[in-house]
Amino acid sequence: TIALEELAELAVAGDNTVEQEVELKLLGGAISAFLRDQPALQRNIFIRRYYHLCSIKEIAAAYSISESKVKSILFRQRKKLRASLESEDLL
Repeated sequence: TIALEELAELAVAGDNTVEQEVELKLLGGAISAFLRDQPALQRNIFIRRYYHLCSIKEIAAAYSISESKVKSILFRQRKKLRASLESEDLL
């Protein structure tokens, strides 16, 4: 649940109307495009955390880096993602 809470600030609010479904598809496409443009390490850490819901500890062990480095990477990625989504008027 912690991983999902970290992304909560990026959530699109509303019910499942047709407009909502379109917005969600646009949001998904924008997130995918954002991730494709990121360096491999940052992309893989983001995907492990928010798609596979791995813990910070598991990610740090998998890449032989400190937990604080993982947290820092995730914080920066969320910040970049937010800026990217805001620039596309998706937030």
